Amino acid sequence: AIRVAAMMTMDGFTDALVTLPMAKSAAHMAGYDIPGHTEFLRDLSGAPITRMAFVSPRLNVVLHTVHQSLRSVVETLDANAVAQTLTFSTVSFIQLTGNLNLRVALCALNPHAGEQGAFGGEERLLEDALAQAEAAFSNPTHAGAACDPRSAPRFFGPLPSDSLFHRAAQGEFDLVVALYHDQ
Repeated sequence: AIRVAAMMTMDGFTDALVTLPMAKSAAHMAGYDIPGHTEFLRDLSGAPITRMAFVSPRLNVVLHTVHQSLRSVVETLDANAVAQTLTFSTVSFIQLTGNLNLRVALCALNPHAGEQGAFGGEERLLEDALAQAEAAFSNPTHAGAACDPRSAPRFFGPLPSDSLFHRAAQGEFDLVVALYHDQ
């Protein structure tokens, strides 16, 4: 059913595809070796990059990783990959909303955003990812991302997620990038 609905959407018979929760174990028993909808739809579409997003009037969230263990999120955390998620998500939301001045916040990995290394050093890596994303929007050769500095997106973080989602829902940020599913 998901394959048929995806094909109908890609062929223009429908405008959108909405999915509901899927029991991954049932998919595996049926012979589909997929972690979830996102990866299945990526493979069906042949898209080179996809990210799961939750879009609503008050809160927009994009996930850097999707269906993987928290341990593997930490083990594979990479500044270049996070920068790619930040850039791809920002370009996508600019296209979706027409807002060139997006305020994009990145969730920290550790409690209290690591407290300058007291709870882990991953936030330094995330700061590098944010710097790369900012540079992408100031570089006129970056496809789809070049912006006038007066109307370029702004990046914030890494910020503690225990307060970040509330701040975003109150209107302080237009888009939140979370590092893992359920963050």
